[in-house]
Amino acid sequence: MGEGTAVSNSGQAALDWLSAGGTGNTSAAEKYAHGLLKRAGITAAQEPAQDVVQEVAIKLWMYLTKPPPKELDTPVAYARTVLRNHISKIKQGQTSELPEDLEQITPPREKGKNFELLVRSELESLGREDPWLTSAALSYYTLLMHPECAENLSELPSPAAGSTEAQARCWTALWISGQRDLFPPHGTSSDPALRKKRSNYINKVIQRVEAARVAVARSQQAGTPPTQKGAAHA
Repeated sequence: MGEGTAVSNSGQAALDWLSAGGTGNTSAAEKYAHGLLKRAGITAAQEPAQDVVQEVAIKLWMYLTKPPPKELDTPVAYARTVLRNHISKIKQGQTSELPEDLEQITPPREKGKNFELLVRSELESLGREDPWLTSAALSYYTLLMHPECAENLSELPSPAAGSTEAQARCWTALWISGQRDLFPPHGTSSDPALRKKRSNYINKVIQRVEAARVAVARSQQAGTPPTQKGAAHA
């Protein structure tokens, strides 16, 4: 797409997934974008999937060619998340540049290729007094690192348009963890008390995941292993 700082192999893999297709063929990225646009109520006349994918690919390339070189743990999942976030912004009528958001999508590989496994171990060790919280936090982290896992979960309850990616992710994680009473029956709205309770649960899950990520990051910086409280339960 041009000259600049060399793109890492993992970054190139993300770009290749976005740029695949051509010569009349519909790429996997375009099919994925088409599905997202359709669910968002955005027609092909308003935003053709091909145009959206091309725009994301160009902006992602601009981000990846800025020093220092950037390694991605899961290139395709990263590209899919960029697409999903971009389409969410289109739906909300936002036009901010993608590079401002890209660093927040997923932890970079420089934290260590075992970072995800260490975070999972830390989540399991942070406390067992609330099994639902450990389950929900693990599910949330899985969806954060591997957003493609949510593709077959579209029938689960989801928040109204305008909610953040983290909130939507938490709805799914809480449902998977068995907290079904946090959600109103299909077709009905939540009353204020239920919304407040669900919000408290969402905050607990996000705080638990962030605590585990911070603990692992700090331990890696210090060159020491994170807490071993969970070792006795292995």
